[in-house]
Amino acid sequence: QTQGADDFFTVLNNGGTGIGADAVSGAINLTIGGGTSLDVGGNLILNSAAQGGKGELQNGLGTAGVIVVDFSTTGTIDIGGLMLISAEAISAQTGKLAGNGPRGIGSDSTGGNITVNLNTGGLNAGGLLVNASAEASGGDNAAIAQSNDAVAGAITVNILGGFNQFGQVDLIGRADGAASFDASGAAVVGQVTRGSASLTVTNLDAALAVTGDAFIDVSTDGAVTAPTANSVSITVDNVGPLGGMFVGGSLRIDTTAGGGASTGVTTAGSVLLQAADGELSAGFLDISARASESGSNFS
Repeated sequence: QTQGADDFFTVLNNGGTGIGADAVSGAINLTIGGGTSLDVGGNLILNSAAQGGKGELQNGLGTAGVIVVDFSTTGTIDIGGLMLISAEAISAQTGKLAGNGPRGIGSDSTGGNITVNLNTGGLNAGGLLVNASAEASGGDNAAIAQSNDAVAGAITVNILGGFNQFGQVDLIGRADGAASFDASGAAVVGQVTRGSASLTVTNLDAALAVTGDAFIDVSTDGAVTAPTANSVSITVDNVGPLGGMFVGGSLRIDTTAGGGASTGVTTAGSVLLQAADGELSAGFLDISARASESGSNFS
């Protein structure tokens, strides 16, 4: 994770300028091919998250990196803990000394795109937790026009071969805008760009088995435009009688849109579930695709 220098209160790590430094993370690529096997006793962590610095006058931007995981091997993958993959852009205000309150000028946050390709001789892990969320930081100086925006990343998971088992699966791509002001000094909500999540199981006998729950969240809080494509898609295609996606617990999907702009329309994301020549099953299915008016959120 990349952390921008703070410069506020008694934490003067950016030359006493009162400006939080920007944070930009690099890319991560993890590839396993041929007949190679991987055995990890604990967690496998890939972290390209970013958090801008908090400033007395202005916060820094946070831009997460791109992560690509490609396991294309006839060998086995055994992970005793969790696969933790983060390209999250964290608000510059979160977890900071002397409180998490806003500064004069807030900042934008941009999550990174994450791709996971699995074509293995067998994979077993405690869980797959993927986060490409973005949360902007708010400002409190109404004399300065500012739009503190969040852009979540795109999550793509492709199950291309083998029996791949996880205890749980979480794909999180939330986008949360922050307190902003227009040119007249009126309070407005920040703009948000919704993330997306695509989960595909394809090719003969390819399987994704989740013994517990699966949760996909690409919800938004802020002024969001209507999606032009499916925000969440789960596709099982041509896997035959032995392949598919099997969730032993609950499959929950959240594409809600809360805290929208006072003008225009706030639209939640769309969801596609599709199976052809293959099984898609879950112990319980819960899809939430609601939208709320300006100033309102869902609990």
